[in-house]
Amino acid sequence: MKRFGLTFLGVILVASLVKAIDFSSNGCSVVGNANTLIYHAPGGQFYDQMHTKKYEDHRVCFKSESEASVAGYRRSLR
Repeated sequence: MKRFGLTFLGVILVASLVKAIDFSSNGCSVVGNANTLIYHAPGGQFYDQMHTKKYEDHRVCFKSESEASVAGYRRSLR
């Protein structure tokens, strides 16, 4: 963990705090993957897949793409 520095640990901390949000009740429009630091917006190829049980352990909810970017995530290329 040391080799990544404080920035990486800070992103993980933010991701773990945001992860506690319940998708079903808050209408988050952007979904991040904490393992890859990639976020998926509505209409993207993997957006719906991120809402499945398979990804619930590392799914992160964001209200906007800018919020995801500030947290250190990048947009999915697909």
